[in-house]
Amino acid sequence: MLGSIKRSGRFGASDPLWGFNMVEIPLRSDLPHFTVVVELDGTIYRLEFNWNTREAAYYMHMYDADEAIIQGSLKCVVGWPIGVLQCTDSRRPAGMLVFVDSANSERDPVWIDGKDLYNLDTVTRVPGYGELGDRVRLRYLTLADMQVVASGG
Repeated sequence: MLGSIKRSGRFGASDPLWGFNMVEIPLRSDLPHFTVVVELDGTIYRLEFNWNTREAAYYMHMYDADEAIIQGSLKCVVGWPIGVLQCTDSRRPAGMLVFVDSANSERDPVWIDGKDLYNLDTVTRVPGYGELGDRVRLRYLTLADMQVVASGG
């Protein structure tokens, strides 16, 4: 299923790419491991996200439409372009993926495990919660916007 992509509003002056409209890729905050399928600059990609308990960090793997891996084990770090400098594969998106902290705390996203709450004779399960897709959003600077940046506009 193709994820619905929406254009984000303008960034504030403290954001890394202030002044550019960017595509926001919807992510799930209710699962530590999930996949989204998106179209970026006319090409279909499958992005897989995994919470790594040992490192306390999310990682992203990028696949093409045929589910062949383009780039794997990309650590989800706020404010840093994802896979742009490391990937020479021509199938990668032409623009730039970046995680943006909507609270401006500049903290990387975390996963908080669910737990059981006991109250007399009842037990309530509180589900796990992830900041990826909630506080931390994945945005895409399109090829057209990249060309504007390159031309100094």
